[in-house]
Amino acid sequence: MSDFLNDYNRQKTLGDAAGPPSSLGAWTAKMETDAQQRLPQSASTGSGGGIDLSMRKAAVLCVVGLVLMACGAYALTYMRGGATVLGGVGFVIGAALTLFCGLGMLFARTSALGWRRVLLALAAGGAAGGLLPSWIWMMGLPLPGWLVGLAVGGLVFFVSRKRRR
Repeated sequence: MSDFLNDYNRQKTLGDAAGPPSSLGAWTAKMETDAQQRLPQSASTGSGGGIDLSMRKAAVLCVVGLVLMACGAYALTYMRGGATVLGGVGFVIGAALTLFCGLGMLFARTSALGWRRVLLALAAGGAAGGLLPSWIWMMGLPLPGWLVGLAVGGLVFFVSRKRRR
Protein backbone atom coordinates (compact mmCIF):
# COMPACT_ATOMS: atom_id res chain seq x y z
CA MET A 1 0.00 0.00 0.00
CA SER A 2 2.91 2.33 0.59
CA ASP A 3 3.89 2.09 -3.10
CA PHE A 4 0.40 3.30 -4.07
CA LEU A 5 0.67 6.29 -1.75
CA ASN A 6 4.25 7.05 -2.81
CA ASP A 7 3.28 7.02 -6.48
CA TYR A 8 0.18 9.08 -5.77
CA ASN A 9 2.12 11.72 -3.80
CA ARG A 10 4.92 11.83 -6.35
CA GLN A 11 2.53 12.34 -9.30
CA LYS A 12 0.42 14.85 -7.35
CA THR A 13 3.47 16.88 -6.28
CA LEU A 14 5.47 16.85 -9.51
CA GLY A 15 2.56 16.74 -11.98
CA ASP A 16 3.61 16.29 -15.61
CA ALA A 17 7.28 16.58 -14.66
CA ALA A 18 7.02 13.13 -13.08
CA GLY A 19 6.44 11.65 -16.52
CA PRO A 20 3.52 9.56 -17.69
CA PRO A 21 1.68 7.68 -14.94
CA SER A 22 2.72 4.04 -14.69
CA SER A 23 0.89 2.75 -11.62
CA LEU A 24 -2.58 2.93 -10.14
CA GLY A 25 -1.56 5.59 -7.63
CA ALA A 26 -0.04 7.76 -10.35
CA TRP A 27 -3.12 7.36 -12.57
CA THR A 28 -5.39 8.33 -9.68
CA ALA A 29 -3.37 11.46 -9.00
CA LYS A 30 -3.34 12.34 -12.72
CA MET A 31 -7.12 11.99 -13.03
CA GLU A 32 -7.69 14.10 -9.92
CA THR A 33 -5.35 16.82 -11.17
CA ASP A 34 -7.03 16.87 -14.59
CA ALA A 35 -10.48 17.09 -13.01
CA GLN A 36 -9.40 20.01 -10.82
CA GLN A 37 -7.96 21.83 -13.83
CA ARG A 38 -11.16 21.35 -15.85
CA LEU A 39 -13.45 22.53 -13.06
CA PRO A 40 -12.63 26.27 -13.33
CA GLN A 41 -13.00 26.11 -17.13
CA SER A 42 -16.52 24.70 -16.97
CA ALA A 43 -17.51 27.05 -14.14
CA SER A 44 -16.38 30.11 -16.10
CA THR A 45 -18.47 29.17 -19.15
CA GLY A 46 -21.57 28.71 -17.01
CA SER A 47 -22.05 25.10 -17.96
CA GLY A 48 -23.32 22.78 -15.31
CA GLY A 49 -23.48 19.08 -14.97
CA GLY A 50 -26.62 18.77 -17.08
CA ILE A 51 -27.08 18.11 -20.76
CA ASP A 52 -27.13 21.14 -23.03
CA LEU A 53 -29.81 20.66 -25.69
CA SER A 54 -30.72 23.12 -28.41
CA MET A 55 -34.35 24.16 -28.69
CA ARG A 56 -34.73 22.18 -31.93
CA LYS A 57 -33.44 18.96 -30.36
CA ALA A 58 -35.63 19.48 -27.30
CA ALA A 59 -38.67 20.02 -29.53
CA VAL A 60 -37.90 16.84 -31.48
CA LEU A 61 -37.52 14.87 -28.24
CA CYS A 62 -40.77 16.36 -26.97
CA VAL A 63 -42.59 15.24 -30.14
CA VAL A 64 -41.00 11.78 -29.87
CA GLY A 65 -42.24 11.62 -26.28
CA LEU A 66 -45.76 12.55 -27.35
CA VAL A 67 -45.74 9.86 -30.04
CA LEU A 68 -44.47 7.27 -27.53
CA MET A 69 -47.21 8.30 -25.11
CA ALA A 70 -49.90 7.98 -27.79
CA CYS A 71 -48.65 4.56 -28.96
CA GLY A 72 -48.31 3.40 -25.36
CA ALA A 73 -51.83 4.53 -24.50
CA TYR A 74 -53.16 2.72 -27.57
CA ALA A 75 -51.33 -0.48 -26.59
CA LEU A 76 -52.57 -0.22 -23.01
CA THR A 77 -56.14 0.26 -24.15
CA TYR A 78 -56.58 -2.10 -27.08
CA MET A 79 -53.94 -4.84 -26.83
CA ARG A 80 -53.41 -7.77 -24.50
CA GLY A 81 -50.46 -9.68 -23.04
CA GLY A 82 -46.89 -8.54 -23.58
CA ALA A 83 -47.92 -5.65 -25.82
CA THR A 84 -49.76 -4.11 -22.87
CA VAL A 85 -46.62 -4.17 -20.74
CA LEU A 86 -44.58 -2.73 -23.60
CA GLY A 87 -47.23 -0.05 -24.07
CA GLY A 88 -47.01 0.88 -20.40
CA VAL A 89 -43.22 1.18 -20.60
CA GLY A 90 -43.51 3.29 -23.76
CA PHE A 91 -46.09 5.51 -22.10
CA VAL A 92 -43.86 6.13 -19.07
CA ILE A 93 -40.77 6.83 -21.18
CA GLY A 94 -42.76 9.13 -23.48
CA ALA A 95 -44.21 11.00 -20.51
CA ALA A 96 -40.74 11.51 -19.04
CA LEU A 97 -39.34 12.78 -22.36
CA THR A 98 -42.26 15.13 -22.83
CA LEU A 99 -42.11 16.39 -19.27
CA PHE A 100 -38.39 17.09 -19.09
CA CYS A 101 -37.90 18.43 -22.61
CA GLY A 102 -41.14 20.41 -22.54
CA LEU A 103 -40.35 22.02 -19.19
CA GLY A 104 -36.82 22.75 -20.35
CA MET A 105 -38.13 24.53 -23.43
CA LEU A 106 -40.71 26.39 -21.34
CA PHE A 107 -38.13 27.67 -18.86
CA ALA A 108 -35.69 28.63 -21.60
CA ARG A 109 -38.29 30.60 -23.54
CA THR A 110 -39.94 32.23 -20.54
CA SER A 111 -36.62 33.48 -19.21
CA ALA A 112 -36.04 35.12 -22.60
CA LEU A 113 -39.59 36.45 -23.00
CA GLY A 114 -40.52 37.37 -19.44
CA TRP A 115 -42.44 35.49 -16.79
CA ARG A 116 -45.22 38.07 -16.49
CA ARG A 117 -46.25 37.73 -20.13
CA VAL A 118 -46.38 33.95 -19.88
CA LEU A 119 -48.32 33.95 -16.60
CA LEU A 120 -50.77 36.52 -17.94
CA ALA A 121 -51.33 34.45 -21.09
CA LEU A 122 -51.79 31.25 -19.06
CA ALA A 123 -54.30 32.93 -16.73
CA ALA A 124 -56.27 34.47 -19.59
CA GLY A 125 -56.24 31.22 -21.58
CA GLY A 126 -57.36 29.19 -18.58
CA ALA A 127 -60.17 31.59 -17.74
CA ALA A 128 -61.35 31.76 -21.34
CA GLY A 129 -61.14 27.97 -21.75
CA GLY A 130 -63.28 27.52 -18.65
CA LEU A 131 -65.84 30.28 -19.17
CA LEU A 132 -66.33 30.97 -22.88
CA PRO A 133 -67.06 27.55 -24.46
CA SER A 134 -70.53 27.15 -22.96
CA TRP A 135 -71.49 30.64 -24.14
CA ILE A 136 -70.06 29.96 -27.62
CA TRP A 137 -71.90 26.60 -27.82
CA MET A 138 -75.17 28.36 -26.99
CA MET A 139 -74.54 30.65 -29.98
CA GLY A 140 -74.22 27.58 -32.20
CA LEU A 141 -70.44 27.46 -32.70
CA PRO A 142 -69.10 24.06 -31.62
CA LEU A 143 -65.59 25.03 -30.48
CA PRO A 144 -63.82 22.93 -27.82
CA GLY A 145 -62.71 24.68 -24.65
CA TRP A 146 -59.01 23.91 -25.09
CA LEU A 147 -59.01 25.58 -28.51
CA VAL A 148 -60.67 28.72 -27.15
CA GLY A 149 -58.20 28.82 -24.25
CA LEU A 150 -55.24 28.34 -26.57
CA ALA A 151 -56.45 31.08 -28.91
CA VAL A 152 -57.07 33.59 -26.12
CA GLY A 153 -53.78 32.74 -24.39
CA GLY A 154 -51.85 33.16 -27.64
CA LEU A 155 -53.61 36.45 -28.36
CA VAL A 156 -52.83 37.83 -24.91
CA PHE A 157 -49.22 36.62 -25.20
CA PHE A 158 -48.62 38.32 -28.54
CA VAL A 159 -50.49 41.51 -27.68
CA SER A 160 -48.71 42.07 -24.33
CA ARG A 161 -45.24 42.81 -25.66
CA LYS A 162 -42.39 44.07 -23.53
CA ARG A 163 -42.33 47.83 -23.40
CA ARG A 164 -39.04 49.38 -24.40
CA ARG A 165 -37.83 52.31 -22.34
